[in-house]
Order: sequence, then C-alpha cells, then structure tokens
Amino acid sequence: MRYMAFLRRFVSGFSVLVVVTVVFLATTANDRSFQIEAETLGAAITFEGDQNIWNFSAAILCLPRAIPDLRQLTTEAVDRDTACTEAFFELAERTDLSIHWHHGDEVAVSVDGEGRLEIEIRRRRETDVPEHAFLVIPADIWTRQGALTFVGSARIGGDMATGARDYLRAGRWDVRQTGIANSLFRDVTEVVKRGDFTLGSSVQVLNAGMPATLFGSITRSAEAGIRLVALSERGEVELQVAYFGVGTPVILRPDWIDRIVSSSVLIALIGVMTFASSIFQIFMFARSGRNL
Repeated sequence: MRYMAFLRRFVSGFSVLVVVTVVFLATTANDRSFQIEAETLGAAITFEGDQNIWNFSAAILCLPRAIPDLRQLTTEAVDRDTACTEAFFELAERTDLSIHWHHGDEVAVSVDGEGRLEIEIRRRRETDVPEHAFLVIPADIWTRQGALTFVGSARIGGDMATGARDYLRAGRWDVRQTGIANSLFRDVTEVVKRGDFTLGSSVQVLNAGMPATLFGSITRSAEAGIRLVALSERGEVELQVAYFGVGTPVILRPDWIDRIVSSSVLIALIGVMTFASSIFQIFMFARSGRNL
C-alpha cells in the first residue's frame, strides 16, 4: 500500500509538472516574425540602412514646376491616368538610372492605369532625385524589370476611399515563431498562425508600437498592380490591419493556444502525460484485481 501511495503521488506530481511546463512554455514570449505576400496597387516604404539601391534602364523624372503651366492642361493630358502631368511637372528622360536610397528616405510606389510604375519621392536626402518629384517607369520597361528589394518599414495598401488607386487587392500573412516551445535543441521556426487580407485593408507590421523592419521585394503582378513579399524582423512583432469604416485598427498576434497547437514539443509533453496517466490507471486496475 505504501508503494501504491508513493506511485500515486509520483504520477500526480509528474502531471502537475507537465501542465506547469506546458503553460510556462506556451505563455513565455518567443521570437516571431511575420511573412506577408500582397497584391496591391500601392505601398509606402521608409528605407533603413544604406544598402537599398534600385536600378532602371529607362525612366522619366518628373520635377515639380515652381509655377504650374496651365497651358499644358489639354483634354488629352487630363484624360491620362498619371500623377505626372506636364502642367505641374517638368519631364526629363533618364537612362541607366541608379538610385541609392539612404536611411530615412521615403517613397510611395504604385502602378497607374496604363501599367507604368510610379514612384513618389516623399522624403529624400539626395537632390539628384529630390523630394516631391516622381519617377515614372514606362510599362514596357516595368514589364522587363527585375525585382526591387528593400530593407525598411512599409505600409501596404492605402486608405480605402472613393477614387482610391493605391488600395490592397488581396494577400495573405503568417506568423513564424522560434523558441524552446518549438524545439529543445535546434533553432526551428514553425508557422503558428495565418490568415488572408481582404480587399481595401491597409497593413503594417509593428514592433513595440513602432514600424518594424521588413526585408522585402517588389515585382510586377501578373494582374494589376505590384506584388510585394516581405519578412519582418524577429521579436515581439504584431500585424496592424486597418479597414474602411473601422475607427481602430485590428492588431493580430499569436496567443498561447496558437503556440500549443502548433508546437511539437508541447504536444509531445501532453502526450507523455496522457500515456503515463493511462499506464498508471491500467496498473491500478491490475493491482486491485479488476477486469478491464
């Protein structure tokens, strides 16, 4: 009887230890990152570091006029689906253009109705392509253009409104998490949560309430707009999603339930506890002489 009491206490203590371990590992903050794939008509990027270089074989540089030339406001010019009109900008053709984006430079990237890539320079240190200018990449050049990579923060999709032309069309996201809950001995990354973007949403990855660093690329979409793929920095990052008509953006992050159901380590611990309890119950029945 003393042996049975000891065994009962041992199994009970072991079960409590496993439960406490599972809860601790599930609720302990682990490093995670977001991966985003989006089909969008526009995105705003703020560059970080000094390793961002974009090359174009041909481009049109649109420099703001000091005084608008309203004589250029012809019916044909008004009908053109572009922000870069000769009434408000001086146009200059450039070939073999290489732009070195510096830390803090900010651009807005979009595709107009004629398939041209438009880059609005919102903030820039250098004056070769100054602030408030536009770069227009002709449709035939953009079709053959390779990927444009970037390191920095990004807001994907503009605010949805009547006449908006930079809205997000579709996309998806997933959260990849590392830590002891994923593997005891290796730096393994597991997908713990995923979802889709709805048309018109505007998304941004945050870290401690500030824009997180993304490592991304921009390519031509098979349909309208651009395709943006990015992986965020690792940390306690979260995804902010704003919807038209919703005053407060939605914050998406994995919770402890997501960690448990996606963690092979935690599932294994729960399995061990269940197996040990089953063996103990069988042993107890056998000792008491009952038939199973």
